[in-house]
Amino acid sequence: MANDPDWLEAATRVYLALDRPGQEAEAYLQLGRAHPEAMARAMAILERTGNGPRPDLQPLGRWPIADKKALRPVLAAVPGPGGSAYLLVEDGLQHMGADGRILKVESVPGARDLTLDASGTPLALGEDSVRWGDAAIRLPAAISKPVSAAPAPDGSFFVLARGEPRLFRVNRKGASMGSVPVALDEPVRVRVDAAGRIYLADGDTGQVRIYGADMAPVRTVTLVEAGRPLRRLEDLTVDFAGNLMAVDGSTKEALLFTGAGQLLASTGQGVRADAVGWDGLHAMVVLDRREGVLWRYGS
Repeated sequence: MANDPDWLEAATRVYLALDRPGQEAEAYLQLGRAHPEAMARAMAILERTGNGPRPDLQPLGRWPIADKKALRPVLAAVPGPGGSAYLLVEDGLQHMGADGRILKVESVPGARDLTLDASGTPLALGEDSVRWGDAAIRLPAAISKPVSAAPAPDGSFFVLARGEPRLFRVNRKGASMGSVPVALDEPVRVRVDAAGRIYLADGDTGQVRIYGADMAPVRTVTLVEAGRPLRRLEDLTVDFAGNLMAVDGSTKEALLFTGAGQLLASTGQGVRADAVGWDGLHAMVVLDRREGVLWRYGS
């Protein structure tokens, strides 16, 4: 079984759920050519667990956009295929090419959040619907004040709502699969990793609460920089290995942490980060609304 690609891919998710990054990296190394990103993922895991060269987040250049005002209303941005990017604006999702031209616009009324699924397809949350790839999915009526959404490995998705903070699970047809109350002072983001673990970001405390796929508590991670918790946690992305990319709303830095909360790297304060989009491996974009700039980043 150790040479079977399907078993090895399943093993990477099992080791992720068990918090065994060394064995997860070994499974990716054994996958080799059977998985197009296996070697890159193995090396990234070693970097992000302190067993290799530490990640170094560096700007690779600005996106070629002539009119800086075009980016000021953008709420979120994530990398797309072929060096493109997806931009979330107040009422829609824009697909922007590597040359800065808008290739496609889709309606997302009352846009709130944007993330990528495991295949790199964008999932955009609106006031009462989700656009996931080509599908527009109406949210159940019970969901009010949604703030964030994230795809799950089984094809469903989660929606985090404010008011009385609550987490909903919804299928691809828009039917509720149940909900649970969550103990958050200020719900900011929900994200899900490849093992199905659920990450809930609290904007006021700088904490990320991690749950199993069955909503059993795993741990609570307090994100700390320079000896203090983040005063304003504004954005969160989780990579394929459970590491965390967060935006500190006070310093406007993007910060990379391990899943246990160890700070690994920062974009620094030379570039203002209002939002960050990351595919978890190669491609990362940083949005600076004030200056109207979208940066490409690498490590």
